[in-house]
This record gives sequence, structure tokens and C-alpha cells, in this order.
Amino acid sequence: RLLLAWHTYSLAVAWYASHTKFLTGSGGKVRTTHLPNPALALATVREALQVPGTQGRLAQGKRLKQAEAWYRNAMHRLGVQGHSLRYAFARERVEAYLDAGIPMAEALARTSMDLGHGDGRGRWVKMIYLR
Repeated sequence: RLLLAWHTYSLAVAWYASHTKFLTGSGGKVRTTHLPNPALALATVREALQVPGTQGRLAQGKRLKQAEAWYRNAMHRLGVQGHSLRYAFARERVEAYLDAGIPMAEALARTSMDLGHGDGRGRWVKMIYLR
């Protein structure tokens, strides 16, 4: 039992160490999510902020609503609809957890947490994001 407890603790520590906390998300929620390659994500954001004519913004607009409209229009022009990036993220996270040897139920629970739903929504992730 001690070995199992230590293994579970070690997995939890590794899981938290590989996650990034976002201060705000949808509805002002605090989210903690897994970034498979945090250094690449940070480099990509920094590069995007350097694009000429963007005034150091990822989405254009002087106010949040303007930036949101700009983002929605840009995604529409690219053919990206609704939550399609979120669906792709969910599928990739489940696959990565399974590839790491994590059982399906735990992979769904972790993905649910990565999406900001909490660990009790694994069934929801399977029904909605993996269909």
C-alpha cells in the first residue's frame, strides 16, 4: 500500500509540475491546464506579439469586445468553427494520457480538468469531445 501511495503521489506531483495556471478563463474561472511544450507555447506567443502592426496584441481591438470580434472573424476566415480547437485539444490530451499508460477513466478525468470542467466530468468529455 505504501508503494502504491508513493507512486500515486509521484504521479500527482509530476502532473502538477507540468501544468500551467491561467488566472482567468471563461466566466473568470481560474484554470490549470497541461501545456505539452510550455517553452514552445511561450516562444510562439512572444513571436506573435512581435508581428508588425499588432501593437503587441494577440487579437486586435482597443477593448475586449473588439478583440473578441476580431478573433472570431479571423477564425471564421480560416474556416475554424466554434469550439473546434477545444475539441482537438481534448482529443490530443486524451491520446497523450493514454500513450503515457494512464487508464482511460483517469485520462478522461485529467482531460476534463485540463478543459476547466473539474475531474468529475470525464464522462462528459467522452460524450461531447470524443464523439
